[in-house]
This record gives sequence, C-alpha cells and structure tokens, in this order.
Amino acid sequence: MGFSHERTEPRGTQATTAGSTTNTRQVRFSNRGTQSPTDAIGSAAFARKRLPNASALRARARTRETSVTSRERFEALLDEQLACGTKVVVVALQLASLAALDNTIGSAASRALICKISRRLDAVIGAAAPVARVSSDTLVFAAPMREDHDPEAFAERIRHEVLHAHEQRQTVAFAMGLSHAPTDGSRGPALIFNAKLAMQAAQQCGPQRARVYRLAMHAEASVRATVASDLRRAIDENQFFLCYQPIVSATDGEITAFEALVRWSHPETGLIPPNAFIPIAEATGDIVELSRWTLREATRHCRSWQRHTQTGIRVTVNVSALHLAHPDFIEHVLSALRSASLSARYLELEVTETLVMQDVERAAKTLRSLRTLGITTALDDFGTGYSSLSYLKKLPFDHLKIDRAFVRELAIDASDRALADAIVTVAKKLGLRVIAEGVETIEQLRILCALGADNIQGFLFSRPVVHEIVEQMLGMRQFDRARFDALLTAPPLQAV
Repeated sequence: MGFSHERTEPRGTQATTAGSTTNTRQVRFSNRGTQSPTDAIGSAAFARKRLPNASALRARARTRETSVTSRERFEALLDEQLACGTKVVVVALQLASLAALDNTIGSAASRALICKISRRLDAVIGAAAPVARVSSDTLVFAAPMREDHDPEAFAERIRHEVLHAHEQRQTVAFAMGLSHAPTDGSRGPALIFNAKLAMQAAQQCGPQRARVYRLAMHAEASVRATVASDLRRAIDENQFFLCYQPIVSATDGEITAFEALVRWSHPETGLIPPNAFIPIAEATGDIVELSRWTLREATRHCRSWQRHTQTGIRVTVNVSALHLAHPDFIEHVLSALRSASLSARYLELEVTETLVMQDVERAAKTLRSLRTLGITTALDDFGTGYSSLSYLKKLPFDHLKIDRAFVRELAIDASDRALADAIVTVAKKLGLRVIAEGVETIEQLRILCALGADNIQGFLFSRPVVHEIVEQMLGMRQFDRARFDALLTAPPLQAV
C-alpha cells in the first residue's frame, strides 16, 4: 500500500497544442532501439557552424572530469541550436541516487556518477553534448530530433544507458520527462521547464517511468503547488486523521492487527484521497513530518485500544522512503513509543519493496536496528518492484505482504495463482509470515488460505474505519468464527 494510500494507475491521454497532436501517454519502456543521433547540442559540427571559438568555450563550460555544465551555459548552447531552426528533444532526468550519494559519500561520488552517465549518453545524444545538473537530483540534456523520432524508443535508450551506469541496475529509481522544440517551446528555459513538468508527472507513476510534456501539465502543476502549500498548513492545523483496516488470521478470523491509513479532511475541498497528496508530500519533503505524526497518533490509539479492551492488539504503520533515510528515524520511532507508553512489540512498520531497493545496505542496517528494539517489519507490495531473491534474504523482515495486484484475479488467472503460490513458498522458506492484502471475494480468501497465507486484509472483512469503531470491533475480537468458517465452506460463486 506504499505510504497508506490506494494506488490508481494513470491513464494516457492526448492533448493538442499549437496545431499539433502530442502523444501524452505514460512511456512504457520496450526493447526497441533507435539509430544514434548524428548531431547534438554543443557537438563539434554544430560548434563549427555557430561558434568560432567553440573549443575554448566548451572547455570552460564542461570538462571530462565532471562532465557537467552550468544551467546558464546549457541554456545558451540550447538557444544557439534553436536559433538554427533545429528540432530538439530536451530531457529532464531525476535520479534518487545523486542525492543519496551526496548525503552518504559526498559530492565527489555524485560527480563521478554524472561523468559515467554522461559518457554512456554520448551514444544517444551525441559526443560532447552538455549535461547540466539543475538540482541535487536532476540532470537535463538535449539532442537533435530525428525525422523518425519515437519518444518511447528514445526514452528506452536513455534508460538503458542510465541503468548500465549503475552497478545495481534493478535498484535505480528515476523519473524522466521529455519536451520537444519547437512544439513545446522556442527557448531553452521554457523547454527545460516543460521537461521538468513532465518529469514531475512521471514521478507520480512509479519508478523508472517517463512522460512526454503536454499543455495540461501546467494546470496539474498548479494543483500540485496548491496541495503542497495546503499540506504544510494541514499538518500544523491537524487536518489529517487516521483510519484503520483490520488484519485477520487466515486460520480462524481473529483480528491480529490494524493498519493505519492517513486521510486528509480539507476545510474547503473536503476529503482528499491519499493518492492525491502522498506523492506530493514525498516530493516536497513534508512526508517526514506527516510520517512522524502518523507514528505518534497510531501508537497513541493502539495503547488506548489495549487499555479499553484488555487485548494485546498491534498496529502497523507505513514508512516513507525519506523518513526511513532520515538520520533521526530510529529516535522518532522510539519517541512515539515512549509518548504513548506502548511496548515496541506492538508496533510493526511497513516499507515498500521499491523503497528498500533504493539503498539495500542502508535499509538492512535500519531494519536490523528495529529488530534489536523488538519492532517487527513487513515488506509491502512485494512483487511489484525490482527486487531479487538475493536481496530479500539479506533483509531482516518478519512479514511479507502479497500485493493486491496478484490477488485481484486469483480466481480467474492461473498465472496470478502460480505467482502467489511461489511468493508464499519463498516466504515460508525464508521464515517470513505472509499477509495477503486486497482480499475482496470469498474465492480469493479460499485460494489464499489453501496456498498457506497466514493473514488476510481487505474489504471482504472490513473497509478502513475510524479510531472509535476499532474498539467496537475489538469487543468481539473475532469476525465471528462461525461466519469465518462459513466463508470458507460456502458453495462456489457462479460466474455471471
């Protein structure tokens, strides 16, 4: 579930601007390739045509030691080529690894990575084409647009080179945005801005995605800016609240824990769905404060349930990537437990597969620290990211959650059933307990129980409920053993 929000997959649309139609679907990478461009911004051929002293200029602007130029120089070189009437594609590339290297090893390491990426991109965007670093985690570069330009194939080639510049390719998290001249702008600054808008849209779609700029992205960016501004005030004014969804035993239907899910009650627009604000909170960094608030609130509620129902009920809380990487993360967790007077064994933290893969070693160290404190952890959304079994065995998780994507069509898709079976088998071999989320039908429940899932979560048992309803549910402690048994033994549903 990521950071406690239900996902929706963005759908492609088309928008017409300046008399042309631009394909604005999300770019899905394929194995197709394109021919190498024959020219590029700042290339020798271009320089000979436009800049008599181009060699000295390029030497000052960009060296092979850093392979990076300033944004101002990049814009100047881009404007020079646009003045020739050349059609170009501008790419904004957000790489989480750049900021991570800066924060952990130092700026020299991130410059070395940029140099490595730049050399590999020479085959795609042209030899000596400049690359500019415009923020801690974002690069921009450009290339002439060929007559047969295909945004999907072009993005795939860049993806290939970026991944090969990293040693652990499956762990690389990036987002890519493309803008095209003259359709999307006639000056360098505008093209860079529009490419970054597309990049921000790609960030909302998941890891390793690309989007092509479209005019509507300005309105979308304006909405995101408004939400980002309101987010800061919402945290201060306690506009957020938590709902809880029960996790039940697959053996007898007993409630074993509740997962905390963040909701936002905006004073003007009403209830805002999590998938409309969580990605924005992650992008702005406000997710850390929201995550801390969630920890404090969830642990306080859990202790209250225990006191009123005399049970040892547990609570699970989703952790964001930024918060997990925060140097004071462990202290934040301990502070919440102390404030609520809750024992560590009653708290479980969920982290997504994609989050962990961004920095496996660092995540493993944090998970080991949590285990030492008695806090259990769960790997969420397993199977939807880029992990491998070799990484999974290194990470000290207690639970593995089967993503709803594999549960949705269990009853009708043999492939999904085989994948779910394989996940359960692997988890058991590694000593992990399995939680299946997104269970909505009796058939799904039966199959998962037969496969050996330990716990079940989904609308079949309960939608998320507010804090006060949790105590009522704990009053019965179980979802009525007779009802649970009936679910497992009822006649199969007839297809319609």
